[in-house]
Amino acid sequence: MALCQQILEQDQQKCYALAISGGGVKAAYQLGVVYSFAHEGAPGEYEYDVVSGVSAGSINNGIFSLFPKGQEKKMTEFGQDLVKNMDTSVIFQEWPGGIIDGLEN
Repeated sequence: MALCQQILEQDQQKCYALAISGGGVKAAYQLGVVYSFAHEGAPGEYEYDVVSGVSAGSINNGIFSLFPKGQEKKMTEFGQDLVKNMDTSVIFQEWPGGIIDGLEN
């Protein structure tokens, strides 16, 4: 929260922080929630100063960090496109010698 303290010292009245947990498939759900905030919420209420995440949450925050404050709609649309176009061939790779060879290496 030291970063929020620095932000507040710069005459901002609020510091918005987002902490996202891990959990594999929760990543798509998390993107959906933030998408809803950005598209249905009050402008400015969901512009985060600080983001933090673990595991899948850190992957989402990697996406969030690509876009500056004020581009939350664009950010969530980018994340949504990634999830929609993802399949197991992007996530998993077949080992040339099969699963046993993959486990031994």
